Amino acid sequence: MRRVALAALLVLLPAVLAGCGSTLASAPVGDGAADLVPSSVDLYVVVDGDLEGERWAEARELLERFPRPDAFVDELLAERGAELDAALGPELALAVVNLEYHEAVALTEPDDPEAFERLVAEAGGVVAELDRGWWAAAPDERAIQRLLSAREADGALAEREDFRRLTGDLPDDALARVFVRGGPVEDALADLPTLPGELARALDCLAAGREVPSAALALRPEDEGVRVDGALDRPDGWPEGGDGFSTITETIPERPLLVAGAGSVPEGLDRALACAAGADGEALQLLRLLGGGATSLLSGEIAVAVYPEPRRSDRPNPPTVALYAELAEEEQALSMVDELAGLVSALVPGLTVEDVDLGESAMARAKVVSLDGEPVLYVGAELGILVVSNAERGVAGVLTSHEAPLAADRRYTAAAEAAFGELPTDADALLYLDLEAVEGQARALGAEAPWAGALEPLDTLFLRAEGDDETVTVEGLLAFD
Repeated sequence: MRRVALAALLVLLPAVLAGCGSTLASAPVGDGAADLVPSSVDLYVVVDGDLEGERWAEARELLERFPRPDAFVDELLAERGAELDAALGPELALAVVNLEYHEAVALTEPDDPEAFERLVAEAGGVVAELDRGWWAAAPDERAIQRLLSAREADGALAEREDFRRLTGDLPDDALARVFVRGGPVEDALADLPTLPGELARALDCLAAGREVPSAALALRPEDEGVRVDGALDRPDGWPEGGDGFSTITETIPERPLLVAGAGSVPEGLDRALACAAGADGEALQLLRLLGGGATSLLSGEIAVAVYPEPRRSDRPNPPTVALYAELAEEEQALSMVDELAGLVSALVPGLTVEDVDLGESAMARAKVVSLDGEPVLYVGAELGILVVSNAERGVAGVLTSHEAPLAADRRYTAAAEAAFGELPTDADALLYLDLEAVEGQARALGAEAPWAGALEPLDTLFLRAEGDDETVTVEGLLAFD
Protein backbone atom coordinates (compact mmCIF):
# COMPACT_ATOMS: atom_id res chain seq x y z
CA MET A 1 0.00 0.00 0.00
CA ARG A 2 2.83 2.37 0.79
CA ARG A 3 4.10 2.06 -2.77
CA VAL A 4 1.08 3.90 -4.11
CA ALA A 5 1.38 6.61 -1.47
CA LEU A 6 4.99 7.24 -2.37
CA ALA A 7 4.08 7.47 -6.04
CA ALA A 8 1.48 10.12 -5.19
CA LEU A 9 3.92 12.01 -2.99
CA LEU A 10 6.58 11.93 -5.68
CA VAL A 11 4.11 13.62 -8.00
CA LEU A 12 3.21 16.31 -5.47
CA LEU A 13 6.41 17.18 -3.66
CA PRO A 14 8.71 17.96 -6.62
CA ALA A 15 6.30 20.74 -7.51
CA VAL A 16 6.82 22.38 -4.12
CA LEU A 17 10.33 21.43 -3.08
CA ALA A 18 13.37 23.30 -4.36
CA GLY A 19 15.39 25.51 -2.00
CA CYS A 20 17.03 25.35 1.46
CA GLY A 21 15.48 24.28 4.74
CA SER A 22 14.20 26.67 7.45
CA THR A 23 11.15 27.32 9.63
CA LEU A 24 8.55 30.07 9.98
CA ALA A 25 6.46 31.28 12.87
CA SER A 26 3.27 29.35 13.51
CA ALA A 27 -0.03 30.56 12.09
CA PRO A 28 -3.58 29.84 13.29
CA VAL A 29 -5.43 27.00 11.61
CA GLY A 30 -8.85 25.44 12.11
CA ASP A 31 -10.32 22.09 11.10
CA GLY A 32 -8.51 20.76 8.03
CA ALA A 33 -6.16 22.29 5.50
CA ALA A 34 -9.01 24.17 3.78
CA ASP A 35 -9.12 26.46 6.84
CA LEU A 36 -5.51 27.46 6.22
CA VAL A 37 -5.61 27.79 2.44
CA PRO A 38 -6.81 31.19 1.12
CA SER A 39 -10.16 31.47 -0.66
CA SER A 40 -8.33 32.91 -3.69
CA VAL A 41 -6.36 29.69 -4.28
CA ASP A 42 -6.43 28.51 -7.92
CA LEU A 43 -6.00 24.78 -7.23
CA TYR A 44 -6.47 22.67 -4.10
CA VAL A 45 -5.76 18.93 -3.94
CA VAL A 46 -6.20 16.59 -0.97
CA VAL A 47 -4.85 13.01 -0.94
CA ASP A 48 -5.77 10.36 1.65
CA GLY A 49 -2.82 9.83 3.97
CA ASP A 50 -3.97 6.47 5.40
CA LEU A 51 -1.41 4.32 3.63
CA GLU A 52 -2.83 1.11 5.05
CA GLY A 53 -6.43 2.01 4.19
CA GLU A 54 -8.81 0.38 1.74
CA ARG A 55 -8.46 3.06 -0.94
CA TRP A 56 -4.67 2.76 -1.09
CA ALA A 57 -5.00 -1.03 -1.29
CA GLU A 58 -7.36 -0.70 -4.28
CA ALA A 59 -5.08 1.88 -5.88
CA ARG A 60 -2.14 -0.49 -5.44
CA GLU A 61 -3.98 -3.22 -7.36
CA LEU A 62 -4.64 -0.82 -10.24
CA LEU A 63 -1.06 0.45 -10.21
CA GLU A 64 0.22 -3.11 -10.59
CA ARG A 65 -1.27 -3.13 -14.09
CA PHE A 66 1.39 -0.55 -15.05
CA PRO A 67 4.50 -2.74 -14.66
CA ARG A 68 7.14 -0.11 -15.35
CA PRO A 69 5.87 2.54 -12.90
CA ASP A 70 5.28 -0.18 -10.32
CA ALA A 71 8.90 -1.39 -10.57
CA PHE A 72 10.07 2.21 -10.27
CA VAL A 73 8.05 2.73 -7.09
CA ASP A 74 9.24 -0.61 -5.66
CA GLU A 75 12.84 0.51 -6.03
CA LEU A 76 12.24 3.85 -4.35
CA LEU A 77 10.22 2.40 -1.51
CA ALA A 78 13.00 0.02 -0.60
CA GLU A 79 14.87 3.09 0.66
CA ARG A 80 12.18 5.53 1.86
CA GLY A 81 8.94 3.69 2.61
CA ALA A 82 9.10 3.67 6.42
CA GLU A 83 10.14 7.32 6.59
CA LEU A 84 7.37 8.36 4.26
CA ASP A 85 4.81 6.51 6.37
CA ALA A 86 5.93 8.44 9.44
CA ALA A 87 6.11 11.79 7.64
CA LEU A 88 2.49 11.82 6.43
CA GLY A 89 -0.61 12.65 8.43
CA PRO A 90 -4.25 11.69 7.79
CA GLU A 91 -4.24 13.78 4.61
CA LEU A 92 -1.77 15.53 2.34
CA ALA A 93 -2.98 18.80 0.78
CA LEU A 94 -1.44 20.77 -2.07
CA ALA A 95 -2.40 24.41 -2.64
CA VAL A 96 -1.46 26.37 -5.75
CA VAL A 97 -2.19 30.02 -5.00
CA ASN A 98 -1.51 31.17 -8.55
CA LEU A 99 -1.29 28.71 -11.45
CA GLU A 100 0.42 31.31 -13.63
CA TYR A 101 3.48 31.33 -11.36
CA HIS A 102 3.41 27.57 -10.56
CA GLU A 103 3.87 28.30 -6.87
CA ALA A 104 2.60 25.49 -4.64
CA VAL A 105 2.59 24.72 -0.91
CA ALA A 106 2.09 21.25 0.61
CA LEU A 107 0.29 20.89 3.96
CA THR A 108 -0.02 17.91 6.30
CA GLU A 109 -0.31 16.82 9.96
CA PRO A 110 2.72 14.50 10.13
CA ASP A 111 2.74 11.56 12.52
CA ASP A 112 6.44 12.29 13.01
CA PRO A 113 7.29 15.97 12.35
CA GLU A 114 11.02 15.26 12.40
CA ALA A 115 10.62 12.68 9.65
CA PHE A 116 8.65 15.24 7.64
CA GLU A 117 11.37 17.87 8.14
CA ARG A 118 14.08 15.46 7.04
CA LEU A 119 12.17 14.38 3.95
CA VAL A 120 11.56 17.99 2.86
CA ALA A 121 15.09 19.15 3.67
CA GLU A 122 16.64 16.35 1.62
CA ALA A 123 14.45 17.38 -1.30
CA GLY A 124 15.76 20.94 -0.98
CA GLY A 125 12.66 22.63 0.40
CA VAL A 126 11.68 24.52 3.53
CA VAL A 127 9.09 23.72 6.19
CA ALA A 128 6.98 25.84 8.51
CA GLU A 129 5.35 24.57 11.70
CA LEU A 130 1.80 25.86 11.88
CA ASP A 131 -0.73 25.63 14.67
CA ARG A 132 -2.58 22.50 15.89
CA GLY A 133 -0.10 20.06 14.43
CA TRP A 134 -0.15 21.29 10.81
CA TRP A 135 3.06 21.78 8.81
CA ALA A 136 3.73 23.36 5.43
CA ALA A 137 6.43 22.66 2.82
CA ALA A 138 7.38 24.87 -0.12
CA PRO A 139 10.31 25.92 -2.33
CA ASP A 140 11.11 28.83 -0.03
CA GLU A 141 9.83 30.82 2.92
CA ARG A 142 8.23 33.44 0.69
CA ALA A 143 5.84 30.91 -0.85
CA ILE A 144 4.51 29.88 2.56
CA GLN A 145 4.33 33.48 3.75
CA ARG A 146 2.39 34.50 0.64
CA LEU A 147 -0.09 31.70 1.26
CA LEU A 148 -0.62 32.77 4.88
CA SER A 149 -0.88 36.45 3.92
CA ALA A 150 -3.43 35.65 1.22
CA ARG A 151 -5.48 33.70 3.73
CA GLU A 152 -5.38 36.64 6.13
CA ALA A 153 -6.49 39.06 3.41
CA ASP A 154 -9.00 36.90 1.51
CA GLY A 155 -10.34 34.55 4.16
CA ALA A 156 -10.16 30.76 4.18
CA LEU A 157 -11.07 28.46 1.31
CA ALA A 158 -13.40 26.61 3.67
CA GLU A 159 -15.54 29.77 3.84
CA ARG A 160 -16.16 29.98 0.07
CA GLU A 161 -19.79 29.24 -0.86
CA ASP A 162 -18.90 27.42 -4.08
CA PHE A 163 -16.21 25.33 -2.34
CA ARG A 164 -18.68 24.18 0.33
CA ARG A 165 -21.43 23.52 -2.21
CA LEU A 166 -19.29 21.69 -4.77
CA THR A 167 -17.31 19.57 -2.32
CA GLY A 168 -20.12 18.99 0.17
CA ASP A 169 -21.57 15.96 -1.63
CA LEU A 170 -18.27 14.39 -2.70
CA PRO A 171 -17.65 10.97 -1.13
CA ASP A 172 -15.74 11.09 2.15
CA ASP A 173 -13.81 7.92 1.31
CA ALA A 174 -12.19 9.27 -1.88
CA LEU A 175 -8.49 8.67 -2.43
CA ALA A 176 -8.07 12.18 -3.85
CA ARG A 177 -10.19 15.32 -4.03
CA VAL A 178 -9.56 18.34 -6.24
CA PHE A 179 -11.01 21.87 -6.27
CA VAL A 180 -10.35 24.36 -9.09
CA ARG A 181 -11.47 27.98 -8.69
CA GLY A 182 -13.23 29.47 -11.69
CA GLY A 183 -13.06 32.98 -13.10
CA PRO A 184 -13.92 35.20 -16.08
CA VAL A 185 -13.48 33.58 -19.48
CA GLU A 186 -11.79 36.77 -20.65
CA ASP A 187 -8.90 36.08 -18.27
CA ALA A 188 -8.37 32.64 -19.78
CA LEU A 189 -8.56 34.02 -23.33
CA ALA A 190 -6.04 36.73 -22.49
CA ASP A 191 -3.28 34.11 -22.43
CA LEU A 192 -4.05 32.92 -25.97
CA PRO A 193 -1.86 34.10 -28.86
CA THR A 194 -3.13 36.97 -30.99
CA LEU A 195 -6.00 35.77 -33.16
CA PRO A 196 -7.34 37.06 -36.50
CA GLY A 197 -9.88 39.85 -36.02
CA GLU A 198 -12.94 37.86 -37.13
CA LEU A 199 -12.09 34.84 -34.99
CA ALA A 200 -11.26 37.06 -32.03
CA ARG A 201 -14.68 38.72 -32.34
CA ALA A 202 -16.42 35.35 -32.48
CA LEU A 203 -14.64 34.25 -29.29
CA ASP A 204 -15.50 37.56 -27.61
CA CYS A 205 -19.17 37.01 -28.44
CA LEU A 206 -19.11 33.47 -27.10
CA ALA A 207 -17.25 34.53 -23.95
CA ALA A 208 -19.02 37.84 -23.23
CA GLY A 209 -19.88 38.00 -19.55
CA ARG A 210 -19.25 34.29 -19.06
CA GLU A 211 -17.08 32.58 -16.49
CA VAL A 212 -15.06 29.39 -16.33
CA PRO A 213 -16.95 27.48 -13.61
CA SER A 214 -15.41 26.44 -10.33
CA ALA A 215 -15.27 22.64 -10.14
CA ALA A 216 -14.58 19.83 -7.67
CA LEU A 217 -13.64 16.21 -8.33
CA ALA A 218 -13.21 13.05 -6.26
CA LEU A 219 -11.42 9.86 -7.35
CA ARG A 220 -12.09 6.44 -5.76
CA PRO A 221 -10.19 3.34 -6.91
CA GLU A 222 -12.25 0.15 -7.07
CA ASP A 223 -12.01 -3.30 -8.63
CA GLU A 224 -13.06 -2.22 -12.13
CA GLY A 225 -11.19 1.08 -12.27
CA VAL A 226 -11.42 4.58 -10.80
CA ARG A 227 -14.84 5.93 -9.84
CA VAL A 228 -15.24 9.63 -10.69
CA ASP A 229 -17.59 11.97 -8.83
CA GLY A 230 -17.67 15.70 -9.41
CA ALA A 231 -19.58 18.95 -9.41
CA LEU A 232 -19.19 22.32 -11.09
CA ASP A 233 -20.94 25.66 -11.10
CA ARG A 234 -23.65 25.54 -13.74
CA PRO A 235 -22.07 27.16 -16.82
CA ASP A 236 -23.90 29.84 -18.76
CA GLY A 237 -25.88 28.16 -21.52
CA TRP A 238 -25.85 24.69 -19.95
CA PRO A 239 -28.05 22.48 -22.19
CA GLU A 240 -31.39 21.58 -20.66
CA GLY A 241 -34.99 21.11 -21.59
CA GLY A 242 -34.39 18.02 -23.70
CA ASP A 243 -35.48 14.45 -23.05
CA GLY A 244 -31.99 13.22 -22.27
CA PHE A 245 -29.42 11.68 -24.55
CA SER A 246 -30.76 8.49 -26.14
CA THR A 247 -32.56 8.97 -29.48
CA ILE A 248 -29.50 10.04 -31.43
CA THR A 249 -27.57 6.96 -30.28
CA GLU A 250 -29.89 4.95 -32.52
CA THR A 251 -28.41 6.86 -35.48
CA ILE A 252 -24.76 7.47 -34.62
CA PRO A 253 -22.65 4.61 -36.01
CA GLU A 254 -21.04 2.16 -33.60
CA ARG A 255 -17.38 1.76 -32.58
CA PRO A 256 -16.37 5.38 -31.99
CA LEU A 257 -13.15 6.47 -30.34
CA LEU A 258 -15.06 9.25 -28.62
CA VAL A 259 -18.62 10.57 -28.29
CA ALA A 260 -19.50 13.84 -26.54
CA GLY A 261 -23.20 14.66 -26.55
CA ALA A 262 -25.93 16.76 -25.00
CA GLY A 263 -29.70 16.41 -24.72
CA SER A 264 -30.22 19.82 -26.34
CA VAL A 265 -28.36 22.69 -27.99
CA PRO A 266 -26.64 24.92 -25.40
CA GLU A 267 -28.70 27.98 -24.51
CA GLY A 268 -27.66 31.24 -26.08
CA LEU A 269 -25.64 29.68 -28.90
CA ASP A 270 -27.78 31.32 -31.55
CA ARG A 271 -27.41 34.73 -29.86
CA ALA A 272 -23.64 34.36 -29.58
CA LEU A 273 -23.36 33.36 -33.24
CA ALA A 274 -25.61 36.22 -34.31
CA CYS A 275 -23.39 38.59 -32.30
CA ALA A 276 -20.30 37.30 -34.07
CA ALA A 277 -22.02 37.54 -37.43
CA GLY A 278 -22.69 41.23 -36.86
CA ALA A 279 -19.06 42.01 -37.66
CA ASP A 280 -17.88 43.05 -41.08
CA GLY A 281 -16.32 40.47 -43.36
CA GLU A 282 -17.58 37.88 -45.80
CA ALA A 283 -16.30 34.97 -43.70
CA LEU A 284 -18.86 35.79 -41.02
CA GLN A 285 -21.74 35.13 -43.41
CA LEU A 286 -21.53 31.51 -42.30
CA LEU A 287 -21.99 32.56 -38.68
CA ARG A 288 -24.88 34.78 -39.74
CA LEU A 289 -26.58 31.81 -41.40
CA LEU A 290 -26.03 29.67 -38.31
CA GLY A 291 -27.16 32.35 -35.89
CA GLY A 292 -30.27 33.16 -37.87
CA GLY A 293 -31.29 29.79 -39.26
CA ALA A 294 -29.50 26.57 -38.46
CA THR A 295 -29.72 26.74 -34.68
CA SER A 296 -33.48 27.26 -34.86
CA LEU A 297 -33.73 23.93 -36.69
CA LEU A 298 -31.82 22.03 -34.03
CA SER A 299 -34.62 20.83 -31.79
CA GLY A 300 -33.09 17.94 -29.89
CA GLU A 301 -29.91 16.06 -29.15
CA ILE A 302 -26.49 16.98 -30.49
CA ALA A 303 -23.22 15.03 -30.48
CA VAL A 304 -19.66 15.00 -31.76
CA ALA A 305 -18.15 11.60 -32.58
CA VAL A 306 -14.66 10.54 -33.61
CA TYR A 307 -13.98 7.27 -35.45
CA PRO A 308 -10.70 5.49 -36.21
CA GLU A 309 -9.80 5.62 -39.88
CA PRO A 310 -8.33 2.38 -41.28
CA ARG A 311 -5.01 2.68 -43.03
CA ARG A 312 -5.11 2.92 -46.81
CA SER A 313 -2.06 2.09 -48.89
CA ASP A 314 1.11 3.16 -47.12
CA ARG A 315 -0.21 6.45 -45.76
CA PRO A 316 -2.03 6.63 -42.40
CA ASN A 317 -5.26 8.63 -42.50
CA PRO A 318 -6.60 10.88 -39.75
CA PRO A 319 -9.65 9.87 -37.72
CA THR A 320 -13.15 10.69 -38.95
CA VAL A 321 -14.80 13.54 -37.00
CA ALA A 322 -18.54 14.09 -37.34
CA LEU A 323 -21.14 16.42 -35.82
CA TYR A 324 -24.64 14.91 -35.50
CA ALA A 325 -27.68 17.04 -34.64
CA GLU A 326 -31.40 16.35 -34.48
CA LEU A 327 -33.44 18.70 -36.66
CA ALA A 328 -36.92 20.09 -36.19
CA GLU A 329 -38.01 19.82 -39.84
CA GLU A 330 -36.58 17.36 -42.34
CA GLU A 331 -37.55 19.39 -45.43
CA GLN A 332 -35.76 22.49 -44.15
CA ALA A 333 -32.79 20.33 -43.20
CA LEU A 334 -32.37 19.14 -46.77
CA SER A 335 -32.33 22.69 -48.11
CA MET A 336 -29.90 23.71 -45.38
CA VAL A 337 -27.40 21.16 -46.70
CA ASP A 338 -27.38 23.04 -50.00
CA GLU A 339 -27.06 26.42 -48.27
CA LEU A 340 -24.21 25.41 -45.99
CA ALA A 341 -22.17 23.72 -48.70
CA GLY A 342 -22.81 26.53 -51.15
CA LEU A 343 -21.86 29.24 -48.67
CA VAL A 344 -18.61 27.50 -47.71
CA SER A 345 -17.60 27.20 -51.36
CA ALA A 346 -18.44 30.86 -51.98
CA LEU A 347 -16.28 32.07 -49.10
CA VAL A 348 -13.07 30.23 -50.00
CA PRO A 349 -11.70 30.53 -53.55
CA GLY A 350 -11.02 27.24 -55.28
CA LEU A 351 -13.63 25.18 -53.44
CA THR A 352 -16.17 23.17 -55.42
CA VAL A 353 -19.37 21.42 -54.31
CA GLU A 354 -20.70 18.12 -55.62
CA ASP A 355 -23.50 15.75 -54.69
CA VAL A 356 -22.75 12.56 -52.75
CA ASP A 357 -24.55 9.51 -54.13
CA LEU A 358 -26.90 8.34 -51.37
CA GLY A 359 -29.17 6.20 -53.52
CA GLU A 360 -32.84 6.91 -54.15
CA SER A 361 -33.86 8.15 -50.71
CA ALA A 362 -36.05 11.25 -50.98
CA MET A 363 -35.26 12.27 -47.41
CA ALA A 364 -31.45 12.10 -47.66
CA ARG A 365 -29.06 14.60 -49.15
CA ALA A 366 -25.30 15.12 -48.91
CA LYS A 367 -22.74 17.42 -50.45
CA VAL A 368 -18.96 17.21 -50.61
CA VAL A 369 -16.82 20.33 -50.65
CA SER A 370 -13.48 19.78 -52.44
CA LEU A 371 -10.30 21.74 -52.96
CA ASP A 372 -8.28 20.87 -56.05
CA GLY A 373 -10.22 17.62 -56.27
CA GLU A 374 -9.49 16.60 -52.67
CA PRO A 375 -12.57 16.41 -50.36
CA VAL A 376 -12.30 18.66 -47.32
CA LEU A 377 -15.85 18.71 -45.87
CA TYR A 378 -19.06 16.69 -46.10
CA VAL A 379 -22.51 18.02 -45.18
CA GLY A 380 -25.58 15.81 -45.15
CA ALA A 381 -29.05 15.23 -43.69
CA GLU A 382 -31.12 12.07 -43.38
CA LEU A 383 -33.96 10.87 -41.15
CA GLY A 384 -34.00 14.14 -39.22
CA ILE A 385 -30.26 14.15 -38.54
CA LEU A 386 -27.83 16.81 -39.78
CA VAL A 387 -24.24 15.58 -40.22
CA VAL A 388 -21.09 17.63 -40.83
CA SER A 389 -17.89 15.62 -41.21
CA ASN A 390 -14.36 15.64 -42.56
CA ALA A 391 -14.97 12.31 -44.33
CA GLU A 392 -17.63 10.69 -46.49
CA ARG A 393 -17.77 7.90 -43.96
CA GLY A 394 -19.13 10.35 -41.39
CA VAL A 395 -22.07 11.27 -43.62
CA ALA A 396 -22.73 7.94 -45.33
CA GLY A 397 -22.49 6.23 -41.95
CA VAL A 398 -25.91 7.65 -41.06
CA LEU A 399 -27.48 5.53 -43.79
CA THR A 400 -25.81 2.31 -42.67
CA SER A 401 -25.82 2.78 -38.90
CA HIS A 402 -29.40 1.60 -38.41
CA GLU A 403 -28.11 -1.97 -38.48
CA ALA A 404 -25.14 -1.12 -36.23
CA PRO A 405 -25.93 1.98 -34.13
CA LEU A 406 -24.05 3.21 -31.10
CA ALA A 407 -26.90 2.09 -28.83
CA ALA A 408 -26.14 -1.53 -29.82
CA ASP A 409 -22.35 -1.22 -29.57
CA ARG A 410 -21.23 -3.88 -27.10
CA ARG A 411 -18.31 -1.87 -25.75
CA TYR A 412 -20.46 1.24 -25.33
CA THR A 413 -23.25 -0.64 -23.53
CA ALA A 414 -20.79 -2.61 -21.35
CA ALA A 415 -19.02 0.62 -20.32
CA ALA A 416 -22.38 2.22 -19.47
CA GLU A 417 -23.45 -0.75 -17.35
CA ALA A 418 -20.13 -0.78 -15.50
CA ALA A 419 -20.34 2.96 -14.83
CA PHE A 420 -24.05 3.43 -14.13
CA GLY A 421 -25.77 0.03 -14.18
CA GLU A 422 -27.63 1.00 -17.36
CA LEU A 423 -27.47 3.27 -20.42
CA PRO A 424 -27.50 6.94 -19.28
CA THR A 425 -30.55 7.92 -21.34
CA ASP A 426 -31.68 10.75 -19.03
CA ALA A 427 -28.38 12.65 -18.87
CA ASP A 428 -28.10 16.31 -19.87
CA ALA A 429 -24.68 15.53 -21.32
CA LEU A 430 -22.24 12.63 -21.55
CA LEU A 431 -18.71 11.76 -22.59
CA TYR A 432 -17.63 8.31 -23.78
CA LEU A 433 -14.01 7.53 -24.61
CA ASP A 434 -12.78 4.12 -25.82
CA LEU A 435 -9.21 4.25 -24.51
CA GLU A 436 -8.34 0.82 -25.85
CA ALA A 437 -9.31 1.94 -29.36
CA VAL A 438 -7.42 5.23 -28.89
CA GLU A 439 -4.31 3.21 -28.06
CA GLY A 440 -4.81 1.15 -31.21
CA GLN A 441 -5.32 4.27 -33.30
CA ALA A 442 -2.15 5.82 -31.89
CA ARG A 443 -0.18 2.76 -32.94
CA ALA A 444 -1.77 2.78 -36.41
CA LEU A 445 -0.77 6.40 -36.88
CA GLY A 446 2.82 5.57 -36.00
CA ALA A 447 2.94 6.90 -32.45
CA GLU A 448 6.35 6.37 -30.91
CA ALA A 449 7.43 5.76 -27.33
CA PRO A 450 6.46 6.90 -24.73
CA TRP A 451 3.03 6.91 -26.43
CA ALA A 452 3.25 3.22 -27.31
CA GLY A 453 1.65 1.20 -24.53
CA ALA A 454 0.93 4.24 -22.34
CA LEU A 455 -2.84 3.57 -22.30
CA GLU A 456 -2.64 -0.21 -22.50
CA PRO A 457 -4.13 -0.98 -19.03
CA LEU A 458 -7.04 1.46 -19.57
CA ASP A 459 -10.31 0.39 -21.16
CA THR A 460 -12.98 3.11 -21.30
CA LEU A 461 -14.00 6.40 -19.70
CA PHE A 462 -17.72 7.11 -19.37
CA LEU A 463 -19.07 10.26 -17.69
CA ARG A 464 -22.59 11.64 -17.40
CA ALA A 465 -23.70 15.06 -16.18
CA GLU A 466 -26.96 16.61 -15.00
CA GLY A 467 -27.61 20.19 -13.91
CA ASP A 468 -29.94 22.04 -11.56
CA ASP A 469 -30.31 25.78 -10.96
CA GLU A 470 -26.81 26.18 -9.51
CA THR A 471 -24.77 23.02 -9.93
CA VAL A 472 -23.89 20.39 -12.52
CA THR A 473 -23.12 16.98 -11.01
CA VAL A 474 -20.82 14.53 -12.80
CA GLU A 475 -20.36 10.81 -12.23
CA GLY A 476 -18.70 7.99 -14.09
CA LEU A 477 -15.95 5.41 -14.30
CA LEU A 478 -12.46 5.17 -15.73
CA ALA A 479 -12.46 1.43 -16.43
CA PHE A 480 -9.35 -0.76 -16.52
CA ASP A 481 -8.89 -3.98 -18.49
